Order: sequence, then C-alpha cells, then structure tokens
Amino acid sequence: MAEENTTDKKETTGLGQFDLDKIAGVGMSGRQAKEIDTKAVDEQIAALEKPASGSVYDKLAARYRSQGEGAVLRSQKNITNLFGPTVNLIQQREADAQARFTLLKDKLPEFDDSKIFGMQSGNEMPIVAEIESISKTTKEDMRMLSRLNPNDERYDEIKKRIEKNQDAIVAFDEINQKLLEIRNSQDGREDDSQWSRGMDSTTRQMWEDIYASKGENITIQDGKLVWTSTGGKSKEIKTKSNALDNMSSIVEVPTEEKDVRKLQKNLQDLGYDIGSTGADGKYGPKTKAAYEKFLQEKEDIQSEIDSAELEGVGETKTIDLNEIGDGPTTIDNLGIKKDIEVQNIIQKLISDGVTVNTLGYESQVNALVRTINSVGPKGIKSLIFDGFGAQQGDVLKSTNTDSFIQQIIQNNPKEFGIKDINNITQEEIANAYDMMRSRDVTHDYKNSEGNFQTLQSQYLQWYRNEIDTKVREGKKSKLIGSQQGTTPGKKKRSNKSTNNTKTTPVIDDSLLEERDKFKDGVNISETLRNLNQDNFYEIFMLEEEPALEILKELLPEGFKLKEKGADIIGIDNLQIIDNDGNVLGNYGFDYGSESNAKAQANRLLQDLRNIQVELGDVIKQGDLKNVK
Repeated sequence: MAEENTTDKKETTGLGQFDLDKIAGVGMSGRQAKEIDTKAVDEQIAALEKPASGSVYDKLAARYRSQGEGAVLRSQKNITNLFGPTVNLIQQREADAQARFTLLKDKLPEFDDSKIFGMQSGNEMPIVAEIESISKTTKEDMRMLSRLNPNDERYDEIKKRIEKNQDAIVAFDEINQKLLEIRNSQDGREDDSQWSRGMDSTTRQMWEDIYASKGENITIQDGKLVWTSTGGKSKEIKTKSNALDNMSSIVEVPTEEKDVRKLQKNLQDLGYDIGSTGADGKYGPKTKAAYEKFLQEKEDIQSEIDSAELEGVGETKTIDLNEIGDGPTTIDNLGIKKDIEVQNIIQKLISDGVTVNTLGYESQVNALVRTINSVGPKGIKSLIFDGFGAQQGDVLKSTNTDSFIQQIIQNNPKEFGIKDINNITQEEIANAYDMMRSRDVTHDYKNSEGNFQTLQSQYLQWYRNEIDTKVREGKKSKLIGSQQGTTPGKKKRSNKSTNNTKTTPVIDDSLLEERDKFKDGVNISETLRNLNQDNFYEIFMLEEEPALEILKELLPEGFKLKEKGADIIGIDNLQIIDNDGNVLGNYGFDYGSESNAKAQANRLLQDLRNIQVELGDVIKQGDLKNVK
C-alpha cells in the first residue's frame, strides 16, 4: 500500500502538511532585510585616513591612502549596505523554501509498483508511466507552493491540485492491491455460473477481465482508475440493426399508408434518401428507388453491422474501479431459498383446496410477500433478473419473471427508447433489459396506472398477483405438485375433521414454519414414489442436482453421474457413465418446455435399451417404455 516516508507530523503536532507549510510560509514571508554591520570596515578606513604623525608628509600620505585604498573600502561598504541585506534575505528565504519543499515532499505517497495487476498474465495495467508523471507534476507543484506566501491567491489553487494528485496515487495503489487480492482470493466467486443476471453485460465483462488477470482495459481518466470497454454497438449501428430487422419482415411492397410510412422510416434509418417530403406514407418514385437500392445492398448492410459487432466498434463504457465491491454480484441464495419456500407453501395450499376466499388467506399471503421482501434490495434484484427465462410455474427455481419484465417495458417505452411498443424489436427488448439491470431496484418506473413506483414495489405487487392467479387456477405440477405432501418420517397434516365430515379448508399457520424439507426444493423420496410414464419426463425439467439424486436411485449399481455444467445455449447437462466406464451420453436438464424434456427422456431410455439396461424396477413393469 502507499506509505509515507516520514513520521506523520500530524500525529505529534495535530497539524497536517499544509497547516505546517502555511506556518512556515508566514514565517518566511515575515522575514525582513537586516542591516549589515560595517563597524570593522569603518575602523579600517579611519586607520587608513589617520596620519602617522603631525608632519606634512605623514598627513599627505594619509590623504593619498584615503583617496586610494580608503575610497575602495568606502565603495565596497556602500555596495554591501545596498545589496547585502537583500542577498541575505534571499538566501534565508531560499533555505526556508527548501525546508518547506522537503516537508511537503516527504508527505508524498508512494505507489508500490513491485507487482502490478495483470503482470501475471502479461497484460498489466498500463498506468505506471502515468503515475510517474503525476508524481513528477505533484513535486513541481510542491516546489512552486513552497516559494509562495500562503496569502497568495495561487496558493489554494496549487494546494488543491496537489491534494487531488496525492489522493489519486493513494487510490491507485489501493485499487491495484484490491484487484490482486480479488484475483487471488479463490473464494468461489470466480465461478461465473453463480453470477447473477442482475449484473449488466459491461459489469460482467469487467469481472471476467479481473478474474482472468487482464489489465489492458484499465486506464486513468480524470484522475480515476477506470475499466473501459468499447464493446457493443454504436447508436448508428443500433439504429441500422433495428431498421434492418424491421425490413426483413417485409415480403412485398406495402399498400397501406401506415405500412408505407414504416417502410420509409426504416429506409431513412438505413441512410437512404426518400425525398424532401419524408415519411409521408406515399410510395412515390424516391421511395421506390430507395427500396430497390436497399434490396441490392441489404447483404452489405448486414456485413457492416456484423463487422461492427465483431470489432467492438461502439460507445465506450467505463466503470470506476474505486466503486466496485469485493466480487461480482452472485445469485442471491437467500432470495432463491425464500422464493422456493413460498412456492412450496402455495402448492400445499392448492393441494389442500384453499381458495382466495378461504378464511385467513389474505393475511397469510401478505405474510408470504413480506417473506420475499425480507431478502432486501439485493435479493429482490436477483429474484427479478435471475428469474428471467425460468420455467413458468416451476417451484424448484425462482419464479419466472418474464411477464413482470415485459410489463415494466410496456409501461415505460420512452424510458427505454422504444419507438413503437406494438412493434418492439428484440434489440429494443435487450437494451431495455440491460438498462433495467444496470440500475438499483429503488429506481422509479411507471406502473400500469401511469404512476411512478419503485421496481421493488412493483415486483412485490406482481408477485402477490401471481400467487392469487395460481390459487384461483389451482395450478400444480403433476410431479412437482405431488411433492408438497409429507416427507419421510413426518405425518401429513390434514385440515379435515376426523369424522370425515367435509369442512371449509382453512390455512394452517404451521405451514409457514416448514423449512428445508427438500433437496434444493425437491422431495426426492416422494418424487420416486410418484414416478410413472406420465411424469417421468419432468425429471428433465428439474435442475441437474436434484435430477442427479433421482437418477442415482433409478440407474443400476456401478453407474456414475457427473455434472457437466451448462452448454452453449444455457442448458444444464449430466453425463452418465456405465459400470464399464463407457460414457453413455450427456443429457440436458432444467428445460422450460415439455417437448424438449420428453425428447431427452426418450433419448435416455433408448440409450439404456441399446445396452440392455432397465431403469429401476418400474421399467420392468413397462411403465416407462412409451414416454410420449
């Protein structure tokens, strides 16, 4: 870290370096020229001018001495009286200035350049020369300051410049050390599969650089150490990309005025001249010529856009490294756990026949929403963005938030720069999504009524509405819904009387106390008991960890399963190895669609049949042979 060369004088005097310098500066400025003591010279001149005796010759000799050597001494005396005090004053002030400069210079922090971030991979931060330049400039300012009267109007200006540069050097050193510590921490946060989608793409790229020990994108801007990226598309490329997407959907020349106007606007965005009348909805000669030219050049336009994306030509984005945390934002496990618990309770309510009109429903559901809110802004942000794309209605993952994000975007088109909400493009959706996750959940957006409300508040209201919808519709999974009953060793709670008389169901408060009943939210034993040909495929809609536990019970002894992580399209994979060490195949899990899950189930069963292996006892009964 940056250290000072001398003992901090503030510790012993209670004053900082500039306080001490001002005191010394006032003393230096107060110095006055002192008169020169010429007594010895005067005595020497008097001795020269005094005759040795009263004779005429001695008097004449004394006169000559006075006019010769005496005149020289008197001239030297006058010069000394004139310049001597000034020279002495200058010398004294120079000594004072040197002392002040030494005091200031000794307080100049040092940058530890023995190990620069990125040096390990040969991509060190290109900042050493810049820091040396700042240090040199600061010393020059200190030299200038040490010669100024503290009352000089330039003093405070130079002082501020020195302070800014000193703070910058200290900050640079602290950031360098921090980046090295993060890079070498190996605390698990380097695993990007655990990073939250709540981070925007620029922030994610920065953390990828940090963990890869790449310092080449770190620079100094306005006295700050920042990470920079020129990735992404420029505004011009984005406009052209959107227009090209819109044009690709046109199969014939439009005849309706509104459709012609859209065509004209897209042609303008692509840089074509459609005439002085602009997008007037009339397919005239200029528009016709522009459209025909576009048809000839559209492949070149696509190549231009692709090239810009490949080369990273676009707007420069920066992140102040002084403001980053100790690691990337990870998926908030507390938030996910609370969400799973709430979804489990909801499924239990549905299984027990609870409706929105059941006594106590309002208070209990409000308590569930408060449970979600208790995870705080960080947890809420993780639930919102890590739920994007999650399987709809699957309580084994955080609640799918596609409809919520769509709701926010549709209610705030101007906020996200969307031109036509009824013809929104994929690019516009992606830009809006990135903009949302780059902000805190305390940011205000318009709600459905047009009133501004924080993202967090709108999410909680949406979450409550989702609960009500599920309960009204009685939604439950054939496999997952059956898991919400008893766990091994526990008696199933019932809200029916012992005399079998049918009563109105009420919510059992103890439901809110049930915790940690499942392996990542899945009751493994209950799932195995309920497997049949109708729900076997649902195993492939689970996350890989609970799926692994279930398949371990089904596969013959000696078979092994390995987690392979997500493939290039984000599907989690498990590798199955037979008892001879041969790889049977990689199988995808955590699917959001039943058709894909069923395809994987069929593939596994076929692969097993090819090696004449049956999947557990149920396969012998033929229950799983015809998974549709």
